[in-house]
Amino acid sequence: MPSLRNLGYLTDSIVHAFCGVIEEKASCHVIRTPSNPTYYWGNLLVLNTHPLAGDFDLWMAMSEREFDSAPGHTTFGWDTNQPGETSQFTDRGFELESNVVLELDELKNPRCFNDNLEMRSIQSDEDWKVVTELQIECGYSTEHGDLSGFRRFKELCMKNYRRMHDAGRGDWWGAFLDGELVGDLGLYFTEDKKIGRFQSVETAAPYRCQGVCSTLLFRVCEHALVDSVRLIIVTESDSKPESLYRSLGFEFHSRQYGVCRRPQE
Repeated sequence: MPSLRNLGYLTDSIVHAFCGVIEEKASCHVIRTPSNPTYYWGNLLVLNTHPLAGDFDLWMAMSEREFDSAPGHTTFGWDTNQPGETSQFTDRGFELESNVVLELDELKNPRCFNDNLEMRSIQSDEDWKVVTELQIECGYSTEHGDLSGFRRFKELCMKNYRRMHDAGRGDWWGAFLDGELVGDLGLYFTEDKKIGRFQSVETAAPYRCQGVCSTLLFRVCEHALVDSVRLIIVTESDSKPESLYRSLGFEFHSRQYGVCRRPQE
C-alpha cells in the first residue's frame, strides 16, 4: 500500500495499485491507469498538502509534466482532510469533489429489508455483462458527454474489477428479483485482506426505495465480517447514500477532497 494518510485515497489505491501504477514522489503520488486513460479519478495527482492560495500554476505545471500525453482531463486530489483554497480551481472550470469517508462500526439491520432478493457474487460472462449494463445505465448523465465514451470507460472499469475478482482480491455482488438484476456493488480488499472498500453501489431506477441497496449491502457486510475485515465506503457528503450507509452502522471517519476539469470541447 502507498504511504497515503487520507483513508479515502488510501483505499482508492486498492484498485489503482492492482489495475494501474502508483508512483510516490517528493510532493505527491502520481496515479495512472493506462488500461483506462479516460478514468478521471484513476489518472491524477494526489498532492501531499491541500491547495494553498497561489498553488494553481504550480499544480498545473506538475500535472502537465506527468501527463503530457493525457486525454485532456486534469484531476487533483490531496492527502489531507481539509478543503483548502479551491476557488482558484473552480473559477477556472474545475469541479470540486467533496466526499465523506465512512467506516463500519457495528452492523445494523436495514430499516427496510427485502427478503425477496437473491444475492450472489457475479461469476459468469452473462452476469458480468448484465452488471456492466446496469452500471452504465445508473452511472451515466448528460454531464458525462457522449454516451459511447462513458460506455467505453465503464466497460474498462468492469473488466478491471473482473481481473481483481479472478485474482482473489474481492467480488462483485448482484441482487436479483425473479431472475432480474436490480442492484449491484463491488467489494475489494487490500493484499493482506485487512481492509475492504466498497465500489459503485447502484440500484436500478424502478426498484429504488424498496430495500434493495440496504439489503444487499447488509448481506455483503455480513459475509465480509466473518473474517473481521475493516470495511470502508466513500460517498458524496450530505447525500441520501450517506444517510443510508449510516443507518447500517457506518460512521464518519474523515473527508476526501479533489478537483477535476473534464476535457475541453
